[in-house]
Amino acid sequence: MTKARRFYESATAVEIAGNWAIQLDGRPVRTPGGVPLQVPYNKLGQAMAQEWDAQGDDINPATMPLCGLANAAIGRIASDRTVFIDQLSHYAKSDLICYWADEPEDLVSRQGEVWQPLLNWAGSALGAHLTATSGVIHVDQPAEAIQAITAKVGRLNDFELAAVTDIATSLSSVVMALAVYHGQLSAVAAYDAAMVDEHYQAEKWGEDKEALDRQRQIKVDVLATATFLELIQ
Repeated sequence: MTKARRFYESATAVEIAGNWAIQLDGRPVRTPGGVPLQVPYNKLGQAMAQEWDAQGDDINPATMPLCGLANAAIGRIASDRTVFIDQLSHYAKSDLICYWADEPEDLVSRQGEVWQPLLNWAGSALGAHLTATSGVIHVDQPAEAIQAITAKVGRLNDFELAAVTDIATSLSSVVMALAVYHGQLSAVAAYDAAMVDEHYQAEKWGEDKEALDRQRQIKVDVLATATFLELIQ
C-alpha cells in the first residue's frame, strides 16, 4: 500500500467559533468524510496537532490514535449514534466479566478478585445488576441491567461514545470501558483485568509470541483511548 508523503511543514490547532480546528500550514484538515476536523476541546485539539507534527516523511494514521477517535466521533457517531449505542448494549449482554472459568480453582480465584468488584460497581454505580456464570454457555442478562447500561451510554456525547466504544471493543467489556470513563479503573488496570485468562495461561504454559503481540497492541490502543478521554474531560 502506498503511503501518503508528508506535504506540510507544521500543524496547528486554531480556535474557530469555539472549536479547535486542525490546520496544516494554515490549510484545514478534513475527516475521511470531508468534514472539517474540529473538536470542542482545546487540549485535545493541541494533542491532535502534535500527532500531525510528529509524522516523519510518510504519514502513518496508525500513529495518530487521537485523530482517529476524533474522526470517528465526527464522521461516524454523530451521524448515527444509535448504531454505537446498540453495539454497547450488545456487549453488555455478553460482557467478559460475566463469564468465569469452571476450573482450575486458582484461575477462578483470580477472576473473582478483579471481576467481582467490577460487577459490584456496575450494580451500585450504573444500576446494572449483571449475572455471572461459569463456563461459556450464554446467560441471559436481566432486562433492567441492559436498559441501565444502554441509558448510561446514551447520555454520552459523541466523543465520549467514541472512546467508550473503542475500549469496550478492545476489552470485550462495556463495564470495564465505563469504569475507565468514570475513573473507577485506570487504563492499565482495565487491560490487566481483561487479560486475566491470557496471563494465567502464559504463566502455566509459556508465552506465545503472536498472542503477546496481540495483547501489546490491545494495551497500546486502550492507553491511547484513555488519554483521549482525559483530554476531553
